Amino acid sequence: MEKLKKYAPHIIFIAFIAIFTSSKGTITKEWIGIVLLIIGVILLIEFIESSRPKRINKWHDKHPDKITQMLKFSIFLGLPVSAIIIFVIHSKAELFYSILFIAVPVVFIFGWFGLIDWQKCEKTLLEEKYKVNLPN
Repeated sequence: MEKLKKYAPHIIFIAFIAIFTSSKGTITKEWIGIVLLIIGVILLIEFIESSRPKRINKWHDKHPDKITQMLKFSIFLGLPVSAIIIFVIHSKAELFYSILFIAVPVVFIFGWFGLIDWQKCEKTLLEEKYKVNLPN
């Protein structure tokens, strides 16, 4: 129930857009695929947030550096998401432009997510180690 309350504004917004555009007949399978992918990415980020304590416990043994964390997020999350987007819209866009305007930005965005995740894990690890509260 808590997650439903948390995501209710997003679901209402998506439903509003779907109802508004359905009267014009512009809902296509590409549009539905992109909406479902956006919902999937939101849930993926929620899962990443909830699994952070487990990853921090693994950091005590082996501490990854920033670049490694960014590359993990880019390769293991950004590339599959961009491949799904390109697959969903392949009939509407050329491959070169799809790679240039979809795959490259999505990979960079997920690399940025990896950097933010690394910073939050590092902050939590230091707070636990030294028993202090660090500013945001």
